[in-house]
Amino acid sequence: MKKQKVLIICPIFPPHRFGGIEKIAFELAKNLASEKDAFVVCGQDETDKPIPAFQLIEGIKVFRTPQCFTKFPDFNFVEIIHKNTILLEKAVEVLLKNPDISLIHAHDWFVGLAAISLKNLFKLPLITTLHGCKAWEYKGHLNERHLYINNLQKTLVKHSDYISCYSHLMEKIIQKEFRYPKNKIMHFYCGVEKVFCLPKKIKGDKKIKHILYIGRFAYEKNISTLLKALAIIVKKHSQARLTILGKGPLLKEYIKEISKLGIKNYVKIKNFTADQIKIDKIYKQSDIFVLPSTFEPFGLVAIEAAARKLPIVLSCNSGVAEIIKHKLTGLKFNPLSPKDLANKILYLLKNEATAIALGERAQADILQKCQWTQAAISFSKLYSKLWHQKKS
Repeated sequence: MKKQKVLIICPIFPPHRFGGIEKIAFELAKNLASEKDAFVVCGQDETDKPIPAFQLIEGIKVFRTPQCFTKFPDFNFVEIIHKNTILLEKAVEVLLKNPDISLIHAHDWFVGLAAISLKNLFKLPLITTLHGCKAWEYKGHLNERHLYINNLQKTLVKHSDYISCYSHLMEKIIQKEFRYPKNKIMHFYCGVEKVFCLPKKIKGDKKIKHILYIGRFAYEKNISTLLKALAIIVKKHSQARLTILGKGPLLKEYIKEISKLGIKNYVKIKNFTADQIKIDKIYKQSDIFVLPSTFEPFGLVAIEAAARKLPIVLSCNSGVAEIIKHKLTGLKFNPLSPKDLANKILYLLKNEATAIALGERAQADILQKCQWTQAAISFSKLYSKLWHQKKS
């Protein structure tokens, strides 16, 4: 039987890794490969060496433009139009050579202008996966750029036939912020690979306890609250250490805050790497994982930590908090309270047996609820539904 062909548009795609978007786009496409024929159009990552314009990755046909798509803080109106125009050119080329492509799947506002143009030019249905909502991420702190991005999202949502997101939290926000009908929203949970499971803890000084954060240095990631919490923690547990793995526009501000709080000797900042072996090593050196975000549509890194049996402390304002049961598979805290976060981390540091039990239960629960194959089945059904509607 002939496979349904779908066009996926995203900012960047593995092996490039900047955040969760490209990881999610890749895992969905990979797990759909047995049933669907996926064509991906994407940009490059400025931090890596250029990759060939065409690649076949695990059955996925990947077409890359020469333009970088990861310098988000410097984006302006002209840049967005320019990058989307180049994506549009590449996508048109792919569509003209493959006229039986049946739908477009866009990954958020970064590629919104190109996706809307393609929908109108080729009269194809458009599915959009929203990976966030600036109006909620920066509530009370919206600048001109955030407002522009929010308007881009609104326009993209308006032109989309279906919206997908990865939590009930995001589903409710989409309905409220964009006034989008509930019956046109599909939510799914991100998955985690079983290869992450059961790591052997790296031997080291058993007295030192390592707290880990992985993510962008951005306002909504709430690293400032984590640093303030650490300042409280080290007064009661001097062997606590924090590793921050990431990159982003607020790095210099956080370095200043670390110095101001007097915790320079307790914090290690490492530049984000796409090297999974290096990331695995950092996970294996860690005792606790923290997701401090003021708003997080899901929190992929949290389930990756849980799959490694790391006890997790996470913001109650995150999508993954829907899955984690407080005091059973993790600890939740108020993201506006450094004291609450500090108390939760200190509790785990002082109660090792409880921390281990939380990690073990979380791993079992996550592996059952968070599977890419389950997410792919949901998308396969939605793709097929739109394909049949188009043919009729």
